Amino acid sequence: MTMVDDILASIPEESTTSQAPLDEINRMASDIGGAIDTAEAMAREGDRVDIEAARDLLDNQKKNVDRMGEIAESLPELPRATAIGVISDTDERLKNAISEIDDLLLPEIPEESSIPLSEINRMAADIGASIDTAESMARKADRPDIEGAKNLLENQKKILDQMNDLAETLPEMPKAEAICIIADTDERLKNTIRYQI
Repeated sequence: MTMVDDILASIPEESTTSQAPLDEINRMASDIGGAIDTAEAMAREGDRVDIEAARDLLDNQKKNVDRMGEIAESLPELPRATAIGVISDTDERLKNAISEIDDLLLPEIPEESSIPLSEINRMAADIGASIDTAESMARKADRPDIEGAKNLLENQKKILDQMNDLAETLPEMPKAEAICIIADTDERLKNTIRYQI
């Protein structure tokens, strides 16, 4: 016998028969990895339609992971352990990619506190505009205009009350910001009524 014959004779028969299925599992893992790379690129660079297509592409890979598991079951103990490691890594990467793409498909929900706070800002701007209008009316010095300006400013007090009600619904940090906005608006309104009208 030659040295090569001795080496071949020393290799257990199951090693040669298990190599083909193990190669197939590695090939499938590589294909799934390529599909994940493609899906991630689609999700990064595309619109919602592309993101949904990327999600479908990843869903299709689940069948391939299952098929890898079936192939691994046919392997002897040692190569099966190797195959299971490959399958586990591939499955984990696939699940992570699906989770990240699912996050991209979620609708954007504004923080609860941002809605009343933005409304308070809008109302403060409206009151500011009404004060500007009232001051302009009062400068004309006609009694009807002055009375109209006073009425316009009095009406802003109701809006201030609404702003305070909204502020009460806010968590601590945005509430503090809202209170500052309301206080500044209230002070400007009172000063205009007291000194300019």
